[in-house]
Amino acid sequence: MDKILILSSLMMSLLGGCFSSDAMECLQEQPNFIKEYLDKGSLPELPNEIRNHIAEYVIENNPLVAWLVQQMTMPHKTLKGHGSAVYSAAFDKTGTKVVTASYDHTAKIWDAESGTLIHTLQGHRDVVWLAAFDEIGTKVVTASEDNTAKIWDAGTGELMYTLQGHGSIVSSAAFDIAGTKVVTASFDCVAKIWDAESGDLIHSLEGHSDYVRSAAFDITGTKIVTASDDHTAKIWDARTGTLIHTLQGHDGIVKSAAFDGTGTKVVTASFDCTAKIWNAEICELIHTLQGHDGVVRSVAFDRTETKIVTASEDSTAKIWDAETGELIHTLQGHGSSIVWSATFDKTETKVVTASEDSTAKIWNAETGGLIHMLEGHGDGVLSAAFDGTGTKVVTASWDNTAKIWDIGILHYLEQRLSLEQILLLSYIYAAERLVAKKGFHFDLSKYPHLQSVYNSFPEVIRSVLE
Repeated sequence: MDKILILSSLMMSLLGGCFSSDAMECLQEQPNFIKEYLDKGSLPELPNEIRNHIAEYVIENNPLVAWLVQQMTMPHKTLKGHGSAVYSAAFDKTGTKVVTASYDHTAKIWDAESGTLIHTLQGHRDVVWLAAFDEIGTKVVTASEDNTAKIWDAGTGELMYTLQGHGSIVSSAAFDIAGTKVVTASFDCVAKIWDAESGDLIHSLEGHSDYVRSAAFDITGTKIVTASDDHTAKIWDARTGTLIHTLQGHDGIVKSAAFDGTGTKVVTASFDCTAKIWNAEICELIHTLQGHDGVVRSVAFDRTETKIVTASEDSTAKIWDAETGELIHTLQGHGSSIVWSATFDKTETKVVTASEDSTAKIWNAETGGLIHMLEGHGDGVLSAAFDGTGTKVVTASWDNTAKIWDIGILHYLEQRLSLEQILLLSYIYAAERLVAKKGFHFDLSKYPHLQSVYNSFPEVIRSVLE
């Protein structure tokens, strides 16, 4: 397709939907705006409200932009090497490495840029459910069905310590922010705190009467929250191992629990189809998030602690107001499939969901609108996570692979596409249509100011268009 036609078509519908009735009146008052712009490079004045909504409209409504985004968000790399389902995948803080955990009893560390395998972490005798980097990316912790967790050197791939002492499946493991301690959760009804420098057991957190599904530190590393099949979550003092509070109120298994960024609130997700927000300091229920019609699989705060996202077996994810408990948006589009996970990016402007329908989806966290669908896996997607910049996503799937997706084009269109670029390309499209009716071809080179707009696009976009 001719690059000028593609470029101009990218913005064609701006002359319709995005410009609203007021904007259309503005343009109708300037019937010669195309000729004037081509001759002089002058732009009509538009209301600020129109300017502020253009980028969002382009991403969500223009079919040619959708085509461009599709071309540029194909899987950047497919991480092949696991012999069975990949249960989790996560970036390190720098976004340069990925760690995956698999049913094949291994975890693997990958180069996120090239997709090459760096290390295979071999040593577990059963399924590895989860793998995660420490805050500075020098260590990895794995949780396994062989009743152990292991700490690995991320640089060499060598096993540092085996955290041995649980009597059943270790379902989760996490570092504190300093990387000096690890907390594990187990189906033996106990959580344990370990010294990440020596591998020694520091405390056993005993008090749950059923499986402990997850355990996580707060931001200060002084508290831990655990989620259990006994229908409760518990908050513990990480320094002494003593129980601080028991959060009671769910009518089903508590699948996961997480602190907000201040450590003053906890949110829990349950098989009773609800999530709950708790005051972590006085053990008081603040809100019950009701609205899902299925098990709530995952829950997370955004970094500002103002929103919460939940993922459910009812095929939806939901965004909630963390202050009022009110439902803000329902993210609906995964058909009739389980949504396994949902999480915010670091800017709190997007959410990524992972689904049994073999896709991950990226949503606008402000409007609830679908921005883009990541298609390419051959089976259900079990987890999805952003890197620290919000320009990449990593997904893990039943199809034995993980995939890295470069979504920088979405960031570019949202954050850096200038009003001038959008408007000028709209004019190019209109001019192209006018001259085509008379059998002529629109020659961009005759209009240096338009050519400069084309040249202002980054090379990555121009390479696709050309």
